[in-house]
Amino acid sequence: MFSHKSPFTQNARELDLCYTYRVNNDQQIWQVWHETLQQWRLDDLTALILDALGPLNLLGAQVVYFSQPFLGKVLPEGHWDALANVLENPAQTKAFSTFLRQTDQSI
Repeated sequence: MFSHKSPFTQNARELDLCYTYRVNNDQQIWQVWHETLQQWRLDDLTALILDALGPLNLLGAQVVYFSQPFLGKVLPEGHWDALANVLENPAQTKAFSTFLRQTDQSI
């Protein structure tokens, strides 16, 4: 009997690692955003706007994707992608909004 590793299993593991890295990286970026928004006292307003805009956040994500080549150096590396991800994915939007509110209450 021979052992055969499926390429699908290997690819799934690589995707899990990429996803885990992205989630951890996004959480670090979210923390930076929260600190900045809190300094400007915009954390609650940002959470409110994200919740209120709902489906319009998808348009915001498209604007972010479109403007990345022009505004790429305004934010540190990875921040534009994280912002587009938050706006594009309703689950991420809700998670970030909740993150803003929970962190605000714990401080």
